[in-house]
Amino acid sequence: MIGNPLVTPQGGSIGRARARFKVERVEARVPGKSQQWCVYSCLSRHLGCDVRLVLIPYARSGPEQVELLRVIAQQVESGDRVHMDITHGYRHLPMLILLAALHLRTIKGSRVEGIWYGSYDQDEQSAAVHDLQGVMRIASWIDALSVYNHTSDYSVFSGLIGGEAGGHLANAAFFESINRIGQARGEARKARRLIEAQNGSDPAERLFRNELLRRLEWAEQNNFYRRQRELALEYLEHGRYLESALVGYEAFITTCCRRLH
Repeated sequence: MIGNPLVTPQGGSIGRARARFKVERVEARVPGKSQQWCVYSCLSRHLGCDVRLVLIPYARSGPEQVELLRVIAQQVESGDRVHMDITHGYRHLPMLILLAALHLRTIKGSRVEGIWYGSYDQDEQSAAVHDLQGVMRIASWIDALSVYNHTSDYSVFSGLIGGEAGGHLANAAFFESINRIGQARGEARKARRLIEAQNGSDPAERLFRNELLRRLEWAEQNNFYRRQRELALEYLEHGRYLESALVGYEAFITTCCRRLH
């Protein structure tokens, strides 16, 4: 229900009768089609663009929460740029917006360019609009760590870090994938030292920085066997048996060569 009558740029009221749902419909919580059309028309004219209003569930249960994400996804086309406004969001619904944003990014390939929240400061008598887009950046890092945990592929971080360090990480991932551990170590070492040296303008990067550096510690050691063994065990843990057997065999050969020399 629209609590206050909308005001046109010229300052005139659109009208209570047209801007509000009928009282009996509101009490029944089922707005009629004619009332919905009236609100569409008023909002579209007031905002100067096409407006679609869609009824959503309260999202109190798991099925309703899934339905909410489905309804939102239905309004978005593949590759759309999306802005979400959670100002005055009903109770727990703003919490679900993050999931909806991740869902759109994954399923629709959408670019979520803003998650907006407007707040009014009673003491300052002023209003501010905040962009909560940072939560999407944090989610991207969590996704990257999850993928790395299952693949041991450094390239998932290259796009997040960017610049020269990101390029070295991508190179390290490539060389490691073809079992060129020496070259992979050189690239990983360069990336690690660049990451250590830079302060990092991305707050999300700083949040995950120490964990990424920990996973690159092997590059500071001159022990190919150890890294090959680690990869073989990681592949085995994730069911990548062929890769585990090949890298494990390479680790055995490396050990034999070290003993011979």
